[in-house]
Amino acid sequence: MKHLKRWLTGTLLAGAAAAFGGPHIGYLYPAGGRTGTTVEVLVGGRALAGINQARISGTGIKVVGVERVPGMGHIPAAQKRYLMNYLKRLRQGNTEAPPRTDETKEWRKNRYYDNLNTLTPLQRELVERNVYITRDPLQNSPSLADMAIVKLEIAKDAPPGRREFRLIGRGQISDPLPFYVDTLPEINEPRYTPPNVPHPRAAFRIPAVLNGQIMPGGESDLFDFHARKGEVLTFSVRARALVPFMGDGVPGHFQAVLEVLNANGRLIAAADDHHFDPDPVLVFRVPEDGRYTLRIRDALYRGRQDFVYRIRARRGREKFVMPEPEAPAEGMWTDAPPAGSELKLPAYLRFKLERPGAKLRWKFAVKSGEKLNMEVIARRLGSPLDARLAVIDPAGEVAVEVDDVKCPRVGTILHQADPACVVPEVGGDGICTVEVADASGTGGPEAFGYLKIAPATPDFTLYATPSGTSAATDNPAVVKVTAVRTGGFGGRIVLATPPDSELRIVGANTLDPDMDSGAFTFVAQSWRRTDNVARRVRIIGFAGDLRREALPADEAMQAFAYTHLVPAQELLAMQIWGSSQSRRFQWVDPEAVLSLVPGGKTTLRMWRRHVADTVESYSLAAAPKGIVLADSKESDGIVEHTIQAADDTPVGAANLILRVNCKYNNKGKRATDRITLPAVRLRVLKCPEK
Repeated sequence: MKHLKRWLTGTLLAGAAAAFGGPHIGYLYPAGGRTGTTVEVLVGGRALAGINQARISGTGIKVVGVERVPGMGHIPAAQKRYLMNYLKRLRQGNTEAPPRTDETKEWRKNRYYDNLNTLTPLQRELVERNVYITRDPLQNSPSLADMAIVKLEIAKDAPPGRREFRLIGRGQISDPLPFYVDTLPEINEPRYTPPNVPHPRAAFRIPAVLNGQIMPGGESDLFDFHARKGEVLTFSVRARALVPFMGDGVPGHFQAVLEVLNANGRLIAAADDHHFDPDPVLVFRVPEDGRYTLRIRDALYRGRQDFVYRIRARRGREKFVMPEPEAPAEGMWTDAPPAGSELKLPAYLRFKLERPGAKLRWKFAVKSGEKLNMEVIARRLGSPLDARLAVIDPAGEVAVEVDDVKCPRVGTILHQADPACVVPEVGGDGICTVEVADASGTGGPEAFGYLKIAPATPDFTLYATPSGTSAATDNPAVVKVTAVRTGGFGGRIVLATPPDSELRIVGANTLDPDMDSGAFTFVAQSWRRTDNVARRVRIIGFAGDLRREALPADEAMQAFAYTHLVPAQELLAMQIWGSSQSRRFQWVDPEAVLSLVPGGKTTLRMWRRHVADTVESYSLAAAPKGIVLADSKESDGIVEHTIQAADDTPVGAANLILRVNCKYNNKGKRATDRITLPAVRLRVLKCPEK
């Protein structure tokens, strides 16, 4: 069962990238670097064969080398003894290869094994780990099976902060992971040392950034430092921030614990989170002069290659800066007036609940028939506030009270604690009261929030996944578009791409009123030459006077079950060569709208031009829930596909995308192409009453 679970979640973990044919990045180590330095980054992931480029968002970082690490599986016993001997010589400063035995026929071919004396320290460490560490199949994740090494030059004037790192190759773009640029000295945990070889102890001076991995076996990493009595030191961890979701683990991320030990090894300070954030922040006042040890481990004593961390160590407390959301179109955010004041609507207020149990109340006027929306923005900006919102009518009765609201799983925050509601009609004009409180009753200097009270305005936000895709001029890419509707908006959204965009939509191009997400097909523009370059894409949604650009995102699985949309900085596309087989297939009626009822069937017709010695098979891509391809039959060049709906198929609109797997002869060799046809519209109707 455990092996089945590993295989299943390894398949799912590739998420948005692998599902659409691209490489998947599971971790970066180190996940950042200092300005003015050159960094070798080890990338672990899946489907990395053929990668030859890396892309870093922002300016000031140059990619100077991309190398895929050769696979390192089982090593025959004789070869392993030879490699151990060779590695021992190298540690002693002897670069001459030891003599080989005559029987090397069964030895594993690997360019690293054959060139040990020319490897970089990182390459040699990977060999040593493979030679000395016994593999445990239960600790090996298929989503981390491949590795690559990317060499980066970070300019002295590179702006510090978060970047996005991707790999590119074979016309495919990986999902992104964060890479941080800092100005502090970077200290990496000591490299792996084989058994019976003294392991160096890590040490650092404050300020610094500490990098490491908690490897299989539940290890703890130790870093020594000296401090003086009375100093206040702050240690901030980035762990979940580096890999926010892991599909094959509970709770679905590296749960870091940070501890300080004194010179006698006694625990004197610890932290395992920061408010709701699993990444701990430890503020430590030094009790006396001396040597101390900073220890980091997983709360459950797990370990894996993607348990990567960065610890920022500095003196003093970090100054709290209250972030601000995007300014509303109708006005600006202003400081909240004193409690009890009457607000002039629309109101856009910033506030704090600094005392435990604190509540804030303001009055506001309502008019008969007026529809007002009320919303708190706090947790999504990183506030620890678990807001509760209440509206008290003119008679002093609570008309509505709301805590958490159901919302799409967008972003990396697991507890969506920001309430929103529609102000209920109170039977005429009057004065209502709004109350904002912390549902947890804690409050504090960082418990900030923003309150918005404004007329209900229909609107929507679009997300496009995956954030990196590739398409040909005659073979579409599949992009899922999700709409988050607000303010009572329930209209039809038409999707389009600007004329200068890298992609254009083909087939179905609307999200109908009962359709919050759908898979769409996009082809590359005919005027663009294939050049293996990833470029930005724009997908625009139109609904009346509303015009919204789709935000890039990637699907990620958390803890075997939950799927989240993780926003990305860029929506990228790459033009690839099309298939020689793609023009053999086309829809009989590309504008048709297929209809069926739950439990029913319908027919989708396609022209197919016959070519000798070819075999086709058909499947649905990103199929709507309950919809399957039941059968495919050909007659006189027309293939009739039978589409079947399960009894519990949801009623509503969806898109249907058909893929053709085509096997044929190409210059005497057997080849396989996967061809995607333009999306067609499907509507599942309610069963008529009997």
